Amino acid sequence: MGLHFLRVGIFILAGCFSATGWAQDPFDTPVAIVHVTATLEAGSTIDDATILIDGGRIIAVGADVEIPSEAQIFDGSGLYAYPGFIDAATHLGIKDKKPSDAVLARASDDEYPVVQGPRTHMQLANRLGVWPHIGVTEMYTADADAMDSFRKLGFSTVLITPHADVISGSGEVIQLSGKPLRRSTLARRVTQILGFGDFEGIDYSKGRTYPASPMGAVAMIRQTYMDAEWYRERHALSEQHPTEIRRVDFDPVLDAMGVLLDREQMWTFAVDTPNEIHHALDLALEFDQRIAILGGKEAWKVADRLAAENVPVIVSMDFEEKPKLAPKKLKEKKVYTTVSWTPEFENDFFEPLTVRRDRVRVWEEQVNNLHALIQAGVEVAITGGDLKSPDKLTKNIEAALELDLTADELLNSLTQSPASILGLGEQLGSLAPGKIANVTLLTKPLGEKDSQVRHVFIDGTRFNYTTDAKKDESIADAAKSEIEGDRKSVV
Repeated sequence: MGLHFLRVGIFILAGCFSATGWAQDPFDTPVAIVHVTATLEAGSTIDDATILIDGGRIIAVGADVEIPSEAQIFDGSGLYAYPGFIDAATHLGIKDKKPSDAVLARASDDEYPVVQGPRTHMQLANRLGVWPHIGVTEMYTADADAMDSFRKLGFSTVLITPHADVISGSGEVIQLSGKPLRRSTLARRVTQILGFGDFEGIDYSKGRTYPASPMGAVAMIRQTYMDAEWYRERHALSEQHPTEIRRVDFDPVLDAMGVLLDREQMWTFAVDTPNEIHHALDLALEFDQRIAILGGKEAWKVADRLAAENVPVIVSMDFEEKPKLAPKKLKEKKVYTTVSWTPEFENDFFEPLTVRRDRVRVWEEQVNNLHALIQAGVEVAITGGDLKSPDKLTKNIEAALELDLTADELLNSLTQSPASILGLGEQLGSLAPGKIANVTLLTKPLGEKDSQVRHVFIDGTRFNYTTDAKKDESIADAAKSEIEGDRKSVV
């Protein structure tokens, strides 16, 4: 316990910043960030360093970098450079919990004709919560304000996924450059988000008869995999024996399952409790799937199995405020005749002190989840995707740092680990030649009190953040046309 002196440097006062995108020079000349303290990765820092960027890539990093004569010089004196932060699972731009009726209708089917005999796989219309063929492209709506709120916290890259139901669609890695989706997409269909069913948050859940329980969701997943295997085998037979085997109708759902059968796409399984996590891991073993746990609020309780099976966890930082152990001090001194009750406790604290202490213990275990997993040897990343506001992420990571989480652990879970989990370690996660030019510049080292995000480079394009509440409209307007591009003509 301890490290009370640490704070989430990147997050403090983020809410009062104003953002200005600074578009790259039209001639795309190199940029040299000079006299900066550069942390290449957790545990590796160079003082008075130069970071040379060209063509959206890092060309060189070090204390003795040769700067081309045509390079733009950016003075980073007094600033601290880190690899751009990565949120490994968000719903940025995905407003609806399920695809639109129009999108779902494309996969619907007519009532199966009896004359064709018994059907050997599910009817498409019965696949509620199963749409692996649908992803970000079909559901995404550009949200400049939400994107800017991520940048203000130092994030340069996010994995965007649909909301979890059963087999709920593909996730894609997006650069937060503000450019149209087709130009900011870094990797497509990286993950497939799964869960044990959303039985409350979507309109068809009322009266939904199947799957209407986790057991039903598991059966649905199994059935979908068996159907996908049948679909693939039937296609192969039809091609080999076209006159003997009836041609199989195209099925977008089962066709999309092919990348999962081939282990080309990773499950991100949205579960929190130990029992749910065990069930998800068992299913992954049954179907030989790569899996990452998403959420994992109690994952520390099964850390040994996660470490043994090399399963990463994308840890949700969504937890409540610390329970109060005692009431606030009153302005006027009053004497009460009982120990366990005061007027201030009437609504929330009419319980023994031991119970209140246990609530605090449970809260601390949840807050310390990230650190406990790291110590157990589990690869972890961070997501604030479940949170309603960036300020909440600020407070929750700050709380984790005040317990056992270290600044290096935090940095690794924001950079190298998510890059590795998403299969992008060769492009993201550290400041190294050849990596994409995503750089976050802070006013103080990560974790120190009152440290602020001052600049974020994404693909070499700079975004400025200051403590001035008034935006520089002239610069913002100049950058807007280049950054937004032909946004209206694309998804």
